[in-house]
Amino acid sequence: MAAEAVDDPVAYPGPRNAVERLVCRWLFQLMIKDNRVAIDYGLTTPTRDAEFIIACPTLWAAIKIVVAPNLNVGDTYVTGDWFLRRGSLTDFISLIKNNPPHF
Repeated sequence: MAAEAVDDPVAYPGPRNAVERLVCRWLFQLMIKDNRVAIDYGLTTPTRDAEFIIACPTLWAAIKIVVAPNLNVGDTYVTGDWFLRRGSLTDFISLIKNNPPHF
């Protein structure tokens, strides 16, 4: 069962500008190709009925995730660079582990 949507944590920085959101959108489209995952880029809340909604990280955090996802997905989550608006972290990590990106 998916967790309910949550408010932004106090320390969550989010994308800082339109360029950062655009690059993060491109990076996440490369990494996550599962229709159960939606990314919230900070402009509007995704309306589709996704199992997981991710609050988009800063550009630096997104780059770290692309470079070393096994290490940096958890690291950037713990440091507050991104969070799940909907869904369980355990289930999300299981999903991306079983469906890795194909670059």
